[in-house]
Amino acid sequence: MAILDRRDLLLIFFRSFLLQLGWNYDRKQAFGFTYIIAPYLRRFYKDPDEQKNAILRNLTFFNSHPCLSNSIVGTVLALEEKRAAGGGIDENVVSTVKTQMAGPIAALGDLFFWSTWRPLVALSTMAFFFAFKGAHEWMPALIFLLLYNSVHLPIRYYVLLRGYYENVKFIQKVKEWNVQKYIDKMHIFGVVLIIGLTGYTIFFMPWQFSEKVLMVVFFVVSTILLMLQVSSTKLFYLVIILGVLLSYFKII
Repeated sequence: MAILDRRDLLLIFFRSFLLQLGWNYDRKQAFGFTYIIAPYLRRFYKDPDEQKNAILRNLTFFNSHPCLSNSIVGTVLALEEKRAAGGGIDENVVSTVKTQMAGPIAALGDLFFWSTWRPLVALSTMAFFFAFKGAHEWMPALIFLLLYNSVHLPIRYYVLLRGYYENVKFIQKVKEWNVQKYIDKMHIFGVVLIIGLTGYTIFFMPWQFSEKVLMVVFFVVSTILLMLQVSSTKLFYLVIILGVLLSYFKII
């Protein structure tokens, strides 16, 4: 029978926002991960030496995606709970599961959240800003936070619950999710937004002809670079550099 109830898991959910606490180049998120589960390790293990060993066991190197890593948090808690109850779980199993799952979960989270969902939300926020010119300056920031967290927060809580109740089985399910299907659809929607924003800028913004031409050139070149798999991060810094140079030479 599970020791942790929904209230405990909700508290763990809130503690998980401090995963990056004490981040360092040696063990990355290890300190934050241990902070999240430490009170419950003390609840599982009554012997002080076992509590100490459990905490030290989880202070080893850990680095994963801040949102989806909750699935590993839930799984580790479940394994530690079973081990403390005499379930025959070796301490090496806990460390192995935590280490081996961190990489795949990080890759999945980076692909979905950092490379797809966050840029799409940013584009949607820009579209809102252009569509409602009379909106207050703080409105885009609020829209961004509401849109982003409408997906981020439910997923963060869901993977924690499933990780705790299903353990390693859920980790395997996560690895088998067909996330690419949703990512492809969001990419298409993102391209439509970019085309719409570019068209709005060209035809409706009171810019000079030269500025509109530069906008078209930028759109075409950006599209080509993205098709050549140039990272969006490099493209972002390229835009900043070009903007500074064009402004310095009074081209725009």
